[in-house]
Amino acid sequence: MLTTACAAADRRVSAGGMMPAETTSMTGRDGTPHPCTAKEALARLVAGNQRFVRGRARFPTVKKEKLAELAKSQHPYATILGCSDSRVPTELVFDAGFGELFIVRVAGNVVSPEVMGTL
Repeated sequence: MLTTACAAADRRVSAGGMMPAETTSMTGRDGTPHPCTAKEALARLVAGNQRFVRGRARFPTVKKEKLAELAKSQHPYATILGCSDSRVPTELVFDAGFGELFIVRVAGNVVSPEVMGTL
């Protein structure tokens, strides 16, 4: 699994090890290669955020006016405690837009005092 491979590489770096020079050959649904090193992942996140800010996101689902409104305040109609699983994008499952849901994601859906504090 790609996430496991990347996490293991990051743990080696954190422990003072060397980052592997090779990257994975796995690709996303759009054919874009998945990054494996932390540097590649960060570059991809930055590029995606820049597209989003310019209004050129690959999945344009929100208008700049809505983002400006949300920057001032948020008023979600529901709070959802969900799993950290990336395969279940809560906003898409409930067909909700930006600012409509307050989502707390935690592995195992365990409500610790820290998680409860965010709710």
